[in-house]
Amino acid sequence: MHIKNFVEKIHLLWVPVIGVAFIIYGIYLFLDICTIETAGQPVRMKKILQVIYNLGGKQTILVIFELTGVILLVSGIQQLRRK
Repeated sequence: MHIKNFVEKIHLLWVPVIGVAFIIYGIYLFLDICTIETAGQPVRMKKILQVIYNLGGKQTILVIFELTGVILLVSGIQQLRRK
């Protein structure tokens, strides 16, 4: 019984880990875009990110990644506490 519970917690651990990854990647993208803009070069990225960038700029990309990351992190921690 204890091994099964441990394996379930390991699987649930991925949700908060992915949340942290989203937060880190959002910060990385934001800083990367800042560097590119400062250098005066055109900002190029994947199409979906380009659409978001065109709609709201680098702050919008940061907000979307940070909110998604925080939601995943909090959700994952709540799931781990319930088990």
